[in-house]
Amino acid sequence: MALIRHQNIPAKLHRDDREIVAFLQGLLDYAHGLVPTGARIKWKSTEEPAGGYLQCNGQVITNSQYPALVSYAANDPDFVVGVTTTTLPTDVDFFVKT
Repeated sequence: MALIRHQNIPAKLHRDDREIVAFLQGLLDYAHGLVPTGARIKWKSTEEPAGGYLQCNGQVITNSQYPALVSYAANDPDFVVGVTTTTLPTDVDFFVKT
């Protein structure tokens, strides 16, 4: 679950403000669930996307840590899948959903 973080949200909120933030949090969680595992997202921001994404920078991940992504990667020629590790593709400004 990604949490809403923004410098303009005050630490103490009125009741109505808390309800709005809760609604927006639910909307963000719903939208996060719509992106399928393995999808590559172009991200042109100075901040990394919320949890659940890995940068496509050629990094090596362990297969046991991201089994759903490795299952997807086995059918995508841009990934290099080994017995215990998988190498992510190198795509500038892209992140992959885990």
